[in-house]
Amino acid sequence: MNKSFLQEISEKINEYKDSSIAGELCYHFSQSPDNVQCGEAVGVRRYKNPYTDKNVYGLKTKNYPLLEIANAVEDKEDEVFDVIKQALPRLTKKEWEAFTRLTTLIYCDLEKEIN
Repeated sequence: MNKSFLQEISEKINEYKDSSIAGELCYHFSQSPDNVQCGEAVGVRRYKNPYTDKNVYGLKTKNYPLLEIANAVEDKEDEVFDVIKQALPRLTKKEWEAFTRLTTLIYCDLEKEIN
């Protein structure tokens, strides 16, 4: 049975070693310039979770864990919602809040604490 993209990324995180996600992105989706750029910018890396102060492995850019970026979007969701609403006029505030919360929780769940 083929694994999903998230299953493969989760396995990489559980291996506790820095690695690229470029191969998985291109395999599961495509080798589009956007996917290649994402694979170059984001990887499985060790870092200190800024909220729990614990050492973890998860998805991170050179400068920030994706969880921290997702939290920043969630914290500024009213401002970001106004911009997104222009592209998706039927999007409700409740739907936007659910999206930002779930995005944050997904990145949180992808973190693996180092024992």
